[in-house]
This record gives sequence, structure tokens and C-alpha cells, in this order.
Amino acid sequence: MKLSVREIDLFERDVRLRMPFRFGIVTLTESPQAFARVRIRLETGTEAVGAAAELLAPKWFDKNPALSNEDNFDQLRLSLSLARDAYLAGDANTAFGHFWTHYQPQIARGAAEGLNPLVANYGPALIGRAVLDAL
Repeated sequence: MKLSVREIDLFERDVRLRMPFRFGIVTLTESPQAFARVRIRLETGTEAVGAAAELLAPKWFDKNPALSNEDNFDQLRLSLSLARDAYLAGDANTAFGHFWTHYQPQIARGAAEGLNPLVANYGPALIGRAVLDAL
């Protein structure tokens, strides 16, 4: 079934972890958490809202030690912003069709902004999960 993405709202909240989490060169004790809320419209006219959330985890997607945690957070925020703009400008499609339509263009847009493919696809992954929740 085809759907169109009508609205995407992005939010953040600060999260303090109960216990430190170490991976690679980072010990994470706190981080922003990103939320995506989407409103979709099915081809039948029915509308639904879905949501998804994920930490903006530094050094998880871009392990460059020259980048600060804030740099990593900003990369992920940019990925979300690029994905939001693309999904809102897109035509009606299936849930998988939205992913597939935006996958390569998101990598290209991200590369133009200095994002590696993994960082670039953080935004579509979060928004895609919210679309599936709405569906």
C-alpha cells in the first residue's frame, strides 16, 4: 500500500546513562536522544502517526578521533534534517519504496556535506522506523 509522509517533527532530550558505556575511544555517560514523529496518509485517505527514538551516539557512526562529541552530534542532526527534507518532498510510495527512493540520494547529499554513508543514513533509519510505526 502506498503512503505519503505528511509531517515529520524532530525533537531531542538529554539523557544521562545509568552506567557508563564504553565503546572504542568513547566512554558515554550522557548523550542527546533524537525523536522523530511522522504523520502519514495512506492512499485510502487514512492518516496515522508514528514515532521512533535513538541516541545521538558519538563515535558510533564516525570514528574520526579529530571530531568532538558535539561534532558527531551535529553530523547526526544534519543527517536527520536532510532525510526529513527528502521524505517530505517525496511522492506517495510503499514503506520500502520510500527507503529505496531515498537511499542513494541521501548518501550523495550526505557526502556533499562531508558525511560518511553510515552517518548519512542515520536520519532515514530513524524516520523509516517512525513511518513503520505509523503504518
